[in-house]
Amino acid sequence: MADHHAVGRHFERVREAGIPIAHEVGVHPNDDLFSFYVRSPSGFQTEMGAEGRLVDGPEPVLTYRGMARWGHRMPLGEKIHMLPLVAQAAWRQFRERLGR
Repeated sequence: MADHHAVGRHFERVREAGIPIAHEVGVHPNDDLFSFYVRSPSGFQTEMGAEGRLVDGPEPVLTYRGMARWGHRMPLGEKIHMLPLVAQAAWRQFRERLGR
């Protein structure tokens, strides 16, 4: 996207449309990308972001302690998206039987 303002506007549009947010707005430690993730109907995540660091050649191999410098929290109700689709369906059925 053009800049972090566009990312913020799209984040609000996604939330208002009820599209599941997999990871809220945050910044990656490796490329400084300002982004968020949505979950597609088939269960995979799509990242929307801007203002990341451009890489124009080989990079040194580094280890990071997490996926975010800050942010990228998973909304409490969306952590189920990390399970395989079959397990997601089983979890939902279990919760329905419990009345939750």
